[in-house]
Amino acid sequence: AYVGLDDKGSPALWFRDWGTMGGGDMVSTAEDLYRWETALRAGKILSADAIKRYMSPHVKIEEQDYYAYGLFVAKTPRKTTLV
Repeated sequence: AYVGLDDKGSPALWFRDWGTMGGGDMVSTAEDLYRWETALRAGKILSADAIKRYMSPHVKIEEQDYYAYGLFVAKTPRKTTLV
């Protein structure tokens, strides 16, 4: 796990407190995340309307960066959206 660019070691070894439990206290692999993303975009988890809201910017963080529902959303120099 990383905080910024600092390697903080395995989350399995972290001290359990409200900070780690409040974050969901979940560990997954890159393959798990890929499978989640694939199923999400295929409409197997949320409706098309819910996905649109889930990936839409809601709270401005910086000039072109926003926070969506659990995701960061930004406009790229090519004027595409990065989620």
